[in-house]
Amino acid sequence: IDNASFTSGALSFPNYQVNQEHDLVAALTDVDNRQLSNQAVGLTFKHMLSKVKFTITNGSSENLTMQVSDIKFTVKNQGTCTYNNSGITWSSLDESKDLVYAGTTSNVAKAASWTSADNLVIPGQTLDAIKATFTVTFYNGGAVFTTMNYTDVPLTLTSGSWQPGYIYNYTASPTPAMPYIQFKVDAVEGW
Repeated sequence: IDNASFTSGALSFPNYQVNQEHDLVAALTDVDNRQLSNQAVGLTFKHMLSKVKFTITNGSSENLTMQVSDIKFTVKNQGTCTYNNSGITWSSLDESKDLVYAGTTSNVAKAASWTSADNLVIPGQTLDAIKATFTVTFYNGGAVFTTMNYTDVPLTLTSGSWQPGYIYNYTASPTPAMPYIQFKVDAVEGW
């Protein structure tokens, strides 16, 4: 990275923009090269980013198949990463970007699951503001049974926010409302 810098024991990546093609990894060590005597320096690289993916399970109580499409959410995609002995921090987050996930390519059977690819994201974002949308279509044979559009689905965690080096798998099990039969009496006849 062209503008990376190392000052006072801190490695900094200013105005880093997430690129889904490349992860951001770095390593720090407290080795004085005057004491090495041509020995190898051990480095432990850490991921500076997080990953987010989705697993959707067909929750149909009948023998319906399912397709998932249009999964997306908006995140901050640019910021300054600082890595030192205290850990990894991100600041000055900017540049909102829609992250879009490719949907299913074939029908998912009852009780089976589909898992998306993952996308790289900047950790530490305020998750309350991040909401996903997606569409689930259920099929009865080749005919559409129902389409369920989900909007403003929060991507929150039970505690904290996304942490560097972790993959977060958000899960859902959509269940279509099944039609029911209701009988009513139109006429009463004697025997």
